[in-house]
Amino acid sequence: MVNPRHKYRKTEILAGNEFRLVVEVSDTTLWRDRGQKARLYAAAGVAEYWIVNLSSRTLIVHRSPAQGEYRSVQTYDDTQSVAPEAAPEHPVKIAEILPPAE
Repeated sequence: MVNPRHKYRKTEILAGNEFRLVVEVSDTTLWRDRGQKARLYAAAGVAEYWIVNLSSRTLIVHRSPAQGEYRSVQTYDDTQSVAPEAAPEHPVKIAEILPPAE
């Protein structure tokens, strides 16, 4: 029997602009997530791209993609909250998406 998800993935590829938010969790690959991946997501039209930076306990929020780059990049620390643009009524406490501090 063919797995329906597998069939879907082979026949349907979503465009980047169909994603409202992409979240990456970064520990050792921050340089790639902030550089190469950010450019790829922006070029694809992903509206918002978040990087949860485990080593610095921050959230890096990329918004407003244009010409392969994000025009807005802001960093929030673990004492702050931020809401996705697609759901402004649902702020996320940064501390709640990070592992407990040592």
